[in-house]
Amino acid sequence: MKLRSMCIALLVFIFAILSVSAADTPDPDWFYVYFHQEDWFANNRTDLRYNYADRYIGQLQFGPDSYYYNTGGTGWPEDFTLVVTTPFDGFYLTNVDDETLTFPAYLDITRDGDLIRRVQSDEEIIPYTVPWAQRPLFRFDITIFPRFDDQDTYKGTYFLPLNMELYVNYEDEDEAKIGESLFNILVYFVEKSSSTPGGGQGSVFTNLWIQRYSTADGVDIPTLQQSQGSLPVGSVNFSSNDKKNSSSYLIRISPGEDPNSIFAFHKQGSTSTAIPYKVYVPGRSQLGSQDQSFDIPVTTRSPAGYWQDYFELGITQMNYLNWSYTVGDYSSLIQIELLKE
Repeated sequence: MKLRSMCIALLVFIFAILSVSAADTPDPDWFYVYFHQEDWFANNRTDLRYNYADRYIGQLQFGPDSYYYNTGGTGWPEDFTLVVTTPFDGFYLTNVDDETLTFPAYLDITRDGDLIRRVQSDEEIIPYTVPWAQRPLFRFDITIFPRFDDQDTYKGTYFLPLNMELYVNYEDEDEAKIGESLFNILVYFVEKSSSTPGGGQGSVFTNLWIQRYSTADGVDIPTLQQSQGSLPVGSVNFSSNDKKNSSSYLIRISPGEDPNSIFAFHKQGSTSTAIPYKVYVPGRSQLGSQDQSFDIPVTTRSPAGYWQDYFELGITQMNYLNWSYTVGDYSSLIQIELLKE
């Protein structure tokens, strides 16, 4: 069994209890959201020496679904936001064998031929007000800058995971995510990494990237306990060049302090009572909220047929056991492991 693991550290502080107000949120079922990615920039068959500038990789289209009208919708919401993120610290492709070898890049997002935004950093917020009569369609084109002056050093396979998320009322109390998709860019420069004579897939490589959100700092435990609310704290991105039907991947989520215990915050410098909580995956309600280690099977593939997955992690049901605890600084670890069976 092949295993690779990383951790998210959650630094916790205790603050005064704050009131939490409820708000009506838009229903994701009101909308249809269609992401499409072309496979030719995702199948590791494109040589960047000849295909690197202004290349179409996919599109996004969305609009009101029939459910919106059937439930008495009175107008088209105008506060839509497209969020594009990568697990890297900048917008670039990295070599699958050596993360120090990179190609800078940018992503053009256009509508009706007009440039809406050029993405060149680790995250870009693309707000766009859509008139009622329109059906928005966004086009994505990527430009990559190969290092032609040193082809021998930089030859090999490169990848860039792009997570696309579409929101209504982004960062408001009634925020709702209505669609998302993972665009995995997988290309090569001069020659493919780990290639084998006579063609074929070659050596299988896998990549597990963990992103820790800023919300994992200063978690307000009393407020979460009072409201029994939820808080996203990080995300997990898995990509590979494996398309075998016989392959089976699992992503295991467990307490970092002790994989056999329950998820909990522990007081720093003290052995006093911990504060238990549960972990959940937004958008995958079938998994429920878990108080101890659990597995997430990888069931999705890229347009080129490679195994891949992306999901967020959140904490919820704070102190569901109603244990007594003292004021202080607490921390918790969530361990993420990639397993191949």
